[in-house]
Amino acid sequence: MLRALIVCVALLAPLFAAAQTAKADTLESLAPRLAAGSFNDRAAVVEQIAATGDPRAAALLEALLAGDLQALKADGRLARVSDGAA
Repeated sequence: MLRALIVCVALLAPLFAAAQTAKADTLESLAPRLAAGSFNDRAAVVEQIAATGDPRAAALLEALLAGDLQALKADGRLARVSDGAA
């Protein structure tokens, strides 16, 4: 019985590790999609970002809502910008 439990744990461990890695990559793969597509496409991406549960998602979406999120022309990376006004 103990042997069967050890085998089960050994077989399932990589699945849990892969799930954690996929979750970590989700925000990074979704964020660049905010810079392209139609309004409906972007709205769908916003919903997907919110659903990730990533703690960084709130800050990203707040910057988008405030108009402080822009895509860099050189490589399309997202950057948070501000006019400096308080």
